[in-house]
Amino acid sequence: GGGGGGVYQRGCGVTVAATGTGLAGELVISEVEGKEDLSQATQLCVTAFFGQATSPWKSAQLRQLYDEQLADLTAKSRRPEDSRLFKATAPSGEFVAFAELSISTGLRSLGSSI
Repeated sequence: GGGGGGVYQRGCGVTVAATGTGLAGELVISEVEGKEDLSQATQLCVTAFFGQATSPWKSAQLRQLYDEQLADLTAKSRRPEDSRLFKATAPSGEFVAFAELSISTGLRSLGSSI
């Protein structure tokens, strides 16, 4: 065929953050919706990846990370064709896990030349 044709593959990456141990019962998985979910997902991510504030300096750093993460997740929530956000809640209703499924165009297939 003509130039520029080819097979393109879509890829995805998953980032997961979770807290808690020994969760009893089944988790409910659903999409993140609204400001409250975004806020809880942001807090869970910051805590899971960066820990708790142990000093005034770390507290300031965590606030900055929270603001940046919230802006990032808010932007991603507005582009469902690029990213899907999911949450897991315990039977108690506690927000216990968050996952981001990033969808991107993969590399052009190289066909049989590999």
